[in-house]
Amino acid sequence: MIADRVVQAALKLVLEPIFESDFKPVSYGFRPKRRAQNPIAEAYFYGTHGYRWVLDADIAACFDEIDHAALMDRVRLSIKDKQVLALLKAF
Repeated sequence: MIADRVVQAALKLVLEPIFESDFKPVSYGFRPKRRAQNPIAEAYFYGTHGYRWVLDADIAACFDEIDHAALMDRVRLSIKDKQVLALLKAF
């Protein structure tokens, strides 16, 4: 539904700047101003500077197994607006 997508986009605009600052610089997945070429370039850089190991973690169906109650508890630490929390929980 188009209305749902509009609300989701609005939530993203509100939430992304709040949580983006918590992510590590070496995290690339689904983040603004990052693309698949970034970790490739970083791996190449380190590979040409003596490093020989790369760790890649991609847990299959990870989002299917997340405890949503625990996740919302963590979100509530940063987001206090009850309407925003209710919208987020609805999705």
